[in-house]
Amino acid sequence: MIRSYQIIRKRVIAEIKREKTDMNISNDAFELAASAAKSLPAKPDDQTLLKLYALYKQGSAGDVIGDKPGFFDFIGSAKFEAWEKLKGTSQEDARSQYVELVRKLGGKF
Repeated sequence: MIRSYQIIRKRVIAEIKREKTDMNISNDAFELAASAAKSLPAKPDDQTLLKLYALYKQGSAGDVIGDKPGFFDFIGSAKFEAWEKLKGTSQEDARSQYVELVRKLGGKF
């Protein structure tokens, strides 16, 4: 009985370590993609820029926080709304979508 507990415990610990390693790889790729996004071969259109912004914010900060900017702050409102559309998306999913989009846009990393 004790022997089987020890085996299960070792497996659980190994799985937790593996998940942490996978998460670090994801964070590293996310940070590299963020750097690459600053020097894309061509400037993306406004909708794609909003998507990049929203995915970056969701991946780094999670769900949208704070109040929506005022009516006359058009850019701030657009950014807030783009980020708000991703509410409920996990940070890990947002990071992987961000990395994929930067690669699609020609980001080198």
